[in-house]
Amino acid sequence: MGGPPVVLHLWTTADFLQFTRPLVLDLVRAGYEVHVASSPGEELSDLAALGTVRTHQVPMSRGLSPLADARSLPLLIGLLRRVRPHLVHAHTPKAGLLGMLAGAAAGVPHRIYQMHGLRYQTAIGQRRQLLLNADRTAARLAHQVICVSPSVYESALADRVVSKHKARVLASGSAAGIEPNNFVFADHEQKGAEFRAALGISPEALCLVYAGRLAQDKGLLDLAAAWTEIARVHPGARLLIAGEDDPTDPVDLAVLRARHDVHFLGKMKDTRPLLALAQVVTLPSYREGLPQGLLEAALMERPVVATRVTGTIDAVAAGTSALLVEPHAKHQLAEAISLLFSDRELRAQLGRAGRELVTQKFPRREILAAYRALYAEILGRKH
Repeated sequence: MGGPPVVLHLWTTADFLQFTRPLVLDLVRAGYEVHVASSPGEELSDLAALGTVRTHQVPMSRGLSPLADARSLPLLIGLLRRVRPHLVHAHTPKAGLLGMLAGAAAGVPHRIYQMHGLRYQTAIGQRRQLLLNADRTAARLAHQVICVSPSVYESALADRVVSKHKARVLASGSAAGIEPNNFVFADHEQKGAEFRAALGISPEALCLVYAGRLAQDKGLLDLAAAWTEIARVHPGARLLIAGEDDPTDPVDLAVLRARHDVHFLGKMKDTRPLLALAQVVTLPSYREGLPQGLLEAALMERPVVATRVTGTIDAVAAGTSALLVEPHAKHQLAEAISLLFSDRELRAQLGRAGRELVTQKFPRREILAAYRALYAEILGRKH
C-alpha cells in the first residue's frame, strides 16, 4: 500500500460532526489521510479551516426523499471514485444507505456503517417499513456495522437489521467518547451564574434544562404537559430549552413558547454554562443512540430525569445516576422532576454518581483507541 491509508467519513448533515470530530482528528494524528463528506454546513467549514482534513460538500436529505437521494447517489459515487478510499465509514441512516450503495458501486474495499440510533423504532406503517428496509440494506452492503451503544446493538439484532457476525460495539459505546476534564462544574459555575443573570433568572430559582433537537421523538410534548404540573408545585421554577427545530420530525411547542417561565435559547455551541445553572436535566425521548447531552450533564454532576428507552439506558444507571420513567408517561416525568427539585441531597447524590459512571465508561482515550484498533484490524496495519 503506497502512502497512508485513505479513509472517508460520511454524514448527511454537517451538524453530526460535533459528535465525531474527535474521531476524525484522532485518525489524522494516527497517520491516515482523512476525507469528510456531508451537506454544506458550519461544522464542515470549521473542519476545512484546520487544513488537516479534506472536506467535500455533497447535498443530502435526512428525510425520506427519493428524488433528493437520486441526485445525491451519483455525486457520492463520483466522489468515491476520485478519492479512492481504502475504507468508507458512513454515519446515520441516510448517509449509511447512500454511503454503502455508493461504496459498493465504486468498489471501495472496506465499508463501515455506524448506527447512531434506530429511526424506525418510533415510526409506524409504511414509513417504519421503509426506514427498516433502508437500515437493513445499509447493513447488508457494509462489511462492518458499529452500533453506538449496547442497546442499539441488541435492538438491531432483535429486529434482524444486521447479522451478529457483522455487528459490534466498540468499548462501552459512543461516537467518540468524552473528555471528563472538559466538563467540570467548578470550572463553569461562574459562567452559569452570569448566564442566569443575563436571562433575568434569580439565583434561587430552580431550573430544568433540555438540550437537543426540537423534535417530536424527543418527547417534548410530554415535557410540555409535565411542565404544567411541575410549575404548579414549584411556581418560581424555570424551564430552559436549547436546540434547533428538526424539519424531519416537527413538533408544535406553541404552548411552551407562550409561557413566561420557559426560555427558548436556540442552538448553543457550548452548553456548559447552561448545564452549570441547572438543578435538573431532562431528556424524555422515545429513542436514542447514546445521548451525548446526558454524558455531558453527568460529568457536570447534574442529576438527570430521562426515559427508559434504547440508548438512554446505556448512558445512565437507573436509580443510581438518574431517575428513569416510561416513555410518554407525562405524570411520571412530572413527579420525578418535582422530586429532584425538592430534594437537594438526592440531586447531589445522583450528580456525583453520574460523573463517576461516565468517567469510567466513556473516556475519550479508550474509545478512540478502540476505533484505531478496528481500523488496524480491517486495513492490516499497526496502531
